[in-house]
Amino acid sequence: VADGAHVVLKKVTINDESKNEARLHSQISHKNVVCTFESYLSHRSIYIVLEHMAGGNLHEHIK
Repeated sequence: VADGAHVVLKKVTINDESKNEARLHSQISHKNVVCTFESYLSHRSIYIVLEHMAGGNLHEHIK
């Protein structure tokens, strides 16, 4: 990222569900949902560039 910000790159196999996920992520704007910056399509995968949230992952917090 040009400004040095940390991001998460999520790679998912292309199917109807992943296409829908990428589309929905790009439409959601809420303080409790990570921001989607971009999504890219390759031959077999969709790459979704997401905002990085510090502090671990959700699984660690709900144990």
